[in-house]
Amino acid sequence: MDASKAATQNIASVEDSTLKVSQFGSDDGKAIDRSVTVELPRRVAEHLKGVNAHVGSGDLQIAGVSCDGFDLFLGAGDVEFSGSVTDALSAEVGSGDVTFELYQAPAKSMDVSVGSGDVEMTVPNSTGFKASVTLGSGDFESDFLPLGYDGETILNLEFDNGDKSATYRFEVGSGDMSFDPERETDIEDL
Repeated sequence: MDASKAATQNIASVEDSTLKVSQFGSDDGKAIDRSVTVELPRRVAEHLKGVNAHVGSGDLQIAGVSCDGFDLFLGAGDVEFSGSVTDALSAEVGSGDVTFELYQAPAKSMDVSVGSGDVEMTVPNSTGFKASVTLGSGDFESDFLPLGYDGETILNLEFDNGDKSATYRFEVGSGDMSFDPERETDIEDL
């Protein structure tokens, strides 16, 4: 469904400069299966103040966006985000799968928690942060971790990179999380 048709059916609306997309039909309040695509002009997509996404169940793809803050709640489903978050990122993931490909990582804070889902995150290698991990029965993997850490034996861990200017917190229940520097393209990959 295109965005203009969605707007005429009360699926999408703009309130106080905020785009809201609803998964419910306007007449009965029941969840229905639909796909909505929102395309923004490049000058808008590259200068957003914030993105708030509350997804009870469903899939969400956001690409080519640069924003100051990104706030995500995902009950179940898949979320893919590629872009830049300059200040703060917050994500609470229940049983869904989330992929963050950050071209610029938050300079202030990142708070990511996962219950039984999977979160994969890449950031530039030069990202400066101090981070803490609280691990339940799941796994946390990162190329930023000190040598010798196997991802399972330490329940609480602190690590850092670069200038330590941002504060990152990761919490993993029974799911899996990876937090890695962006992979450099080898000539063999081309």
